[in-house]
Amino acid sequence: TFQLRYALQPYVYTEARRTYDTGVAFLRPLYYDWPEADEAYTNKNEYRFGDSMIVEPVTKPVEADTELASQSVWIPEGEWIEWPTGKHFTGPTTVERSFSIGQIPVYLRAGAIVPMQPKMEFTGQKPVDPLILNVVPMAAGQKSTYTVYEDSSSSEAYKHGVAAWTTVNAKQTGDDLEVEIEPVRGSYPGMPAQRGYELRLPGDWPPASVTVNGQPIRAGKGGWRYEGNTLTTVIPVPRTSVTANVTVRVHRAAGLVSQRASLDGFAGSMTRFRSV
Repeated sequence: TFQLRYALQPYVYTEARRTYDTGVAFLRPLYYDWPEADEAYTNKNEYRFGDSMIVEPVTKPVEADTELASQSVWIPEGEWIEWPTGKHFTGPTTVERSFSIGQIPVYLRAGAIVPMQPKMEFTGQKPVDPLILNVVPMAAGQKSTYTVYEDSSSSEAYKHGVAAWTTVNAKQTGDDLEVEIEPVRGSYPGMPAQRGYELRLPGDWPPASVTVNGQPIRAGKGGWRYEGNTLTTVIPVPRTSVTANVTVRVHRAAGLVSQRASLDGFAGSMTRFRSV
């Protein structure tokens, strides 16, 4: 939990800025977003954590024989993915799930773009380089966008617009995924002139090919890799000017996107298997 909290710093900081701008807390009860759903009131422990996540804390002890805790989770309308397991759910529905002590029941909206940072022991330990961008699987034809917010974090100049915004767009067209990182808008003291990126695509098939700004990226050392236990493609993007446009295109073999259902929950099953 400690490591995840620091890894999510870019997401938390962006959602905090959204709270500042709108007055709506990013950590909020479900009935703010689904006021007509009874479950939004009765599931009192469940909450929104920014626009991309729902969290259902485990508040029960694990069972002695399985070392798992059972939890009832309400899934709102739409497509949601259980982050620790990769299991897909279509809401509205209530599901009974079980979790180990190392799993945090976080549900990501399908297609969400979640910015993260490399491992750090405290805030600001080192520059956020690379900026990690998780793109959750989305349906063919779906588009998604997220704007990452940054400032110096050392003054109140942000109140006067001294800050930076980087918009990330993603779209799935058939078996092809395109992720575009737009040039930064704005600036602040100490803002990096260059930065690398790391694109993470969890819960999906490996690519047939990858390009960055039209240049092919090979698989293997120094290129993209596929983590089989989590079904995650990791694509490093070399450091480039933050004012430059970056476009990553991921092509998968014909028909694989339509076969994602066969991967459903695989990452969670592997985690359980390795813990036995």
